[in-house]
Amino acid sequence: MIEHGGNIDRAITIYGGKKKEWIDLSTGINPECYPIPNFSDADWRNLPTFTEIENLEFIIKSIFNTFASVMLTPGSQIAISLLPLLLKKQDVCILEPTYGDYTESFINAGFKVRSCKDIQELFKSKIAIIVNPNNPDGKNYRINDLILLSKKVNILIIDESFVEASETQSILGHINKKTSNIIVIKSFGKVYGLAGLRLGFVFSGEGLIDKFKRIFSFWPVSTVAIKIASKALTDKEWIKSTQAKLKKKSYVLDNIMKTLHFELIGGTNLFRLYLTPNAKLAQIFLAKKFIWSRIFSYSEKWLRLGIPCDRNLKKLQIKLKV
Repeated sequence: MIEHGGNIDRAITIYGGKKKEWIDLSTGINPECYPIPNFSDADWRNLPTFTEIENLEFIIKSIFNTFASVMLTPGSQIAISLLPLLLKKQDVCILEPTYGDYTESFINAGFKVRSCKDIQELFKSKIAIIVNPNNPDGKNYRINDLILLSKKVNILIIDESFVEASETQSILGHINKKTSNIIVIKSFGKVYGLAGLRLGFVFSGEGLIDKFKRIFSFWPVSTVAIKIASKALTDKEWIKSTQAKLKKKSYVLDNIMKTLHFELIGGTNLFRLYLTPNAKLAQIFLAKKFIWSRIFSYSEKWLRLGIPCDRNLKKLQIKLKV
């Protein structure tokens, strides 16, 4: 079973306390969600119309400046899990360390999967998978390199879940409905602070997206999800303001952790990656103060923290006596 952040219940079981006493920094989700409009009973009762789905797809393609076909999914996670079912079995190479669910999903589907440490190694694969910007180190890759890579492999899968919280350039402007071998997965909930809404997007050529739509059938997401996303994605002032706030909070968090001699080595404006002498001991130290963090089985020194809301930034300073 792949471990994820957000498992605050585990932290409480081990270290005690009540949920309201904890600062959960184990995820990379905006702590301040997009304001939810009021919904009628009909919005909750009714299935979305095809027109509502098509209108949101139009908004998505316009906002992300792409002519690719798009599929709405109930979260990006389900897209990762189902994607191997749509592809011919070939050797898969994943640029690591990264989000672990790609490896698990493709192995479970019977693919031969190997990891690589450098983007140049991906050129030797049939299916290449890259998270851009990467999780957890925030490393980003140039569009020209990705386009060149797409010409050398059979399938290139790019996860852009954190693009809107970084300086990374999206590849979406370079693909269209005739693109047959580039697949882009994006998350809505991370930067909009609405992970519980379960909404994600898959972009590719119309052939593969049609296959996806047949799997999900008529109503992949709810009426409420469609209405929230339609409003949020077109709210340019909110996203601009949010990106600036997240950047400022990241800077404040870095300064707080610097007092503990945690060295910033990467991240985005939704999470920061720190180098510590011993990540497990650092996690325990924070947990005893009811601060939950994320560590990784493949690194003894990496510790990741999500960006706190303003209230929790102040609480963090008090807990750490900064």
